[in-house]
Amino acid sequence: MGVSPPWVTAAQFHASTASRSNTAGSLGTRLASPTARSLAWWVRLRAKWAALPVWAKWVLALYMIGFADGTADHVRWMTHGGIHAYASCYPQIPIQVFFVILVVADPLIVVLLGLVQREGIWLACTVTDAPAARTCPGSRRHE
Repeated sequence: MGVSPPWVTAAQFHASTASRSNTAGSLGTRLASPTARSLAWWVRLRAKWAALPVWAKWVLALYMIGFADGTADHVRWMTHGGIHAYASCYPQIPIQVFFVILVVADPLIVVLLGLVQREGIWLACTVTDAPAARTCPGSRRHE
């Protein structure tokens, strides 16, 4: 909607916004029936899951379980040691930052995968491929 210029009167502003209302009804009508909106959202989500092949449903479910477990593990580490919980295992700061970021990234992945969003799959692939990049350089001993 944006901010109206100062030379537009309130009556002109309200008239212009009323003419832009969509076919779903006025804002009051749309806000008065949140259950219909949430039901429609739920129906669309179920349709997305129903359109998936069985193997894809299993893959998404397993990934969601794995990332939920990862979330719990990272939260456990953080409650015991704070933001420096990984310092004893990984002295490199970028690796510690990555693990702390996973406290937010893992539940985000679970939500995106549950909503059958393509971004969730890309983020899951990025997070699962990152261990090779983050731990291999950190685990080598340079003598």
